[in-house]
Amino acid sequence: MLAGLVEGRSTTNFALALMVKDLNEALALGASTMAPMPMTAAARGIMQAGVNLFGKSAKLDDVIPLTEQLANVKFKGDAKIQANPVEDGAKGQDLLAHIERATIVCNAIAVFECVEMGQEFGLPMEQMARILNVGSAWSVTSEKILPARARNKIPQLGITFGEAYLALTQLTRRAAELGVPLLLPHAALAWLQRAMKANDKGSDLGLIGISFQK
Repeated sequence: MLAGLVEGRSTTNFALALMVKDLNEALALGASTMAPMPMTAAARGIMQAGVNLFGKSAKLDDVIPLTEQLANVKFKGDAKIQANPVEDGAKGQDLLAHIERATIVCNAIAVFECVEMGQEFGLPMEQMARILNVGSAWSVTSEKILPARARNKIPQLGITFGEAYLALTQLTRRAAELGVPLLLPHAALAWLQRAMKANDKGSDLGLIGISFQK
């Protein structure tokens, strides 16, 4: 979607109402298998808000204007963006690094909680690893997690618990200052805080997957 936004094109025709339906089904499976899925629940809430706001004809691309309204920003437009000197230079690079790490954390937790639900439901890990990484569920993070899990290995995500925690807490603080909801990263932070009670802050974030297993 970000690439499509920059290029001024649509990325999907998928109905937002169908996305809500899929997420409802996933959460129902999670409930039936006692698999906690807070990240999926938060995503479902955002998608439902989009349907309620834009109507049943809304497409998945409408998540972009929905996010704009929630965050009170315009991602792209005719108005010139006034650069904030505070975000220039090294501080701007630090903020981008925090955003990148927070994105990895959110992706990892989404993958882990869905995989655990799938396994509780009886789906073979090898099958999930083969299928999910060739569809719309793919991400760079899932590409590291799913094959490793299929081999009963701990995935290596390339960032530590400490780095992930710093990124999320810094973004949480900045979001409060700017009035940005930051719904999914807040859900990720809750999982991370729980997992850090059992893991050293210098350990690779891939170990967070253990906290999803029964």
